[in-house]
Amino acid sequence: MRTIRWISRMVVSTILITAVSMLVSWFMINLYVGKLFDQLNIEGQVQKIAFSDFVASASNQLNSMIAGEESVPVKTTNEVQPQSTPSPAATPQEDAVPAWTGESATEKQEDSTKDKDKVIVMSAEDFNRKKDMLSDEDKMEVFSILIAKLPQDEMQMISQFVEDGITTEELQQAETIIEQYVDDEEYARLMEILNKY
Repeated sequence: MRTIRWISRMVVSTILITAVSMLVSWFMINLYVGKLFDQLNIEGQVQKIAFSDFVASASNQLNSMIAGEESVPVKTTNEVQPQSTPSPAATPQEDAVPAWTGESATEKQEDSTKDKDKVIVMSAEDFNRKKDMLSDEDKMEVFSILIAKLPQDEMQMISQFVEDGITTEELQQAETIIEQYVDDEEYARLMEILNKY
């Protein structure tokens, strides 16, 4: 009888300690990532991870380890579903303000008529479509390489290039910036990831 009581105490304490450890880990990771995003002013573009998603992913990995299989991604409740792309005829709202530049859509249209001689290599819609196609692992790898190596003002400059489409000149500037701060191996890995899609 004593051994059964002792075993039950051990099981309950193990479950309690595991749950508290997972909760503290989830909280600390969210806090750290939140502060990182606040420093980089990219708060609205990233969706927070719910604790239920964290637990579901952990239990999925545990189940796959027990079964001896490779982990399978869990479908969570707040995953972003692919959206249909807007038609080329759609025009931006008149009062829309981009995140980085602060110019309205009408000001952007006036500026774009002045710069008709610049050829757009990739539109903002094409960029967003390709960004959505990237796997989570590839997104994290690209993000971690760029955040670790590039200064904040250079990251903001690249983000501005992407906002209204990337011209040939801007693409060359972005490549020069990235090559300046990233070593050859990381640059090759970035190109490998981007060329997959």
